[in-house]
Amino acid sequence: MLRSTSGIEASQGTPIDASLWFNFYSFDVMGDLAFGRTFDMLKNGTAHPFMKLVHSNMLMAGSLSHLTWIFPLLKRIPVLNQKNLEFQGWLKQQVDWRQKNKPDLPDVFSWILSDYDALNKPTAQDTINLHGDAQLIAVAGSDTTASSLTCLFFELAINPQTCLTLQRELDQYYAENDKPDHSSLSKLRYLQACINESMRLYPAIPSGLQRMTPPEGLDIGDTHLPGDTIVTIPTYTFNRDGLSA
Repeated sequence: MLRSTSGIEASQGTPIDASLWFNFYSFDVMGDLAFGRTFDMLKNGTAHPFMKLVHSNMLMAGSLSHLTWIFPLLKRIPVLNQKNLEFQGWLKQQVDWRQKNKPDLPDVFSWILSDYDALNKPTAQDTINLHGDAQLIAVAGSDTTASSLTCLFFELAINPQTCLTLQRELDQYYAENDKPDHSSLSKLRYLQACINESMRLYPAIPSGLQRMTPPEGLDIGDTHLPGDTIVTIPTYTFNRDGLSA
C-alpha cells in the first residue's frame, strides 16, 4: 500500500498538505482491514466519499458531543440527519460486500463476522451491532491515526534536533534489520518517546470522554462528586497541566 504513492511523487518539489495525505493513508489502511479493500486514496490522490462523509458527520458530532441526549432528537429531523443516513447506507453496502467476499488472509472484521455468522437467527439488533462495529473499526482507527501522525510530524518539523536524533535511531535500526517488524520497532525508545509525547500534547480525542460516577459518589482529593453524575475530563488540558504529572 505504501508503494501506491503516485500522487505524492507527482508533487515532488512543491509543498503538499501532509495532513491530507496522512488521512489518505490511514483511511486506506482501515478500509483494507475493515472491509477487505482499500479506498486507493494514496494511489489516486483524491478524497474518497467515505472520508468526506466521516468528516462531515464528525463536524456535527464534535460540536454536540457534550449534549449526548440531543442525538436521538436530531435523528428524527431529516434535514439534519441526511449526512448520517448517507453514511449508514454506504456502510451497509460495504458490510454486505465484505460478507460475500472473504479475504485471503483474516482481517479485523473476520472475527466480528465469525461471531455474527455463528448466530442461528440474527436479530435486527444483531445486524445493527454488526454495522456499528464496522463503523467503529473504520472511523476510530482512521481519523485518530491521521491526526496523531499530523501532530507528530508537526512537532518534528519545528524541533529539528529532535528530528535528527530520531533519524539517527531509525537509520541504525534499518541498517541492522532487513525486514522491519512491529515488535522490534516498538522497542526503539526514542521513537516511542516521540510518539507518546506527541499524543500527550495532542490527544486524538481532546475531550468528551464521558463517564458516570458510582451511586455512592466519588472523592477526588478534597472534592466530592455526587453519585450518578456524568463527568468528563478535558484530556488536552489535563495532559498539559503540571499538577497531573
